[in-house]
Amino acid sequence: MTIRNANGSTRKIIRTAADGTFSFTELPLGRYTVSNAISGFEPQELSVTVGGAPIERLRISLTVSGITTETVVTASRSEEDAVTQPVSASVVSLQDIQMRNVQLLDESLDSVPGLYAQRY
Repeated sequence: MTIRNANGSTRKIIRTAADGTFSFTELPLGRYTVSNAISGFEPQELSVTVGGAPIERLRISLTVSGITTETVVTASRSEEDAVTQPVSASVVSLQDIQMRNVQLLDESLDSVPGLYAQRY
């Protein structure tokens, strides 16, 4: 989570706790923007005014965003590039993933001929 004041001179970054809670302390009075940027989720910003009374709670609901990275699955134990791979490769495009409304990686591999993926 990031918090910054209106003119950008105050900026603090913190990590949330395991249960998703967070807090910023010792902020001067004023208007702030609280934002989050988490891989796989839409970024969000909330406006907050720090005054004399404590702020009760901010509730932020995360919205899953589209998959934006390419994953190459191979039988080797090291990372491979799809272009330099010496064997055949099947590509599951972002369009295919979105069309099928894939939620988990193994679901995106269901359409690859000759490949069986199992979730543990």
